[in-house]
Amino acid sequence: MDYRDVNFGMKVVPHSKTAQGRKLGLDKSVVWNCAKAIKQPYLYVIHIPADGNYKEFVLHFSNEDNPSGGDYFLANDFEPYI
Repeated sequence: MDYRDVNFGMKVVPHSKTAQGRKLGLDKSVVWNCAKAIKQPYLYVIHIPADGNYKEFVLHFSNEDNPSGGDYFLANDFEPYI
């Protein structure tokens, strides 16, 4: 997915996990494991970098106001949930 297409609050499905320049398996994502545990097939974008860098977005299994935590993903680690 192109970073310009990512919007706050959108539902996305991760297919890989990259953080701080390292490729990690999705099994290392706490929020993806939580989503799977509640049988939810998507995550929410809860943070878009404000500095224009757009490298790492924060995803979470909940869209509540100010959810604690989240995992970092690159835009090319996920696709829109359809």
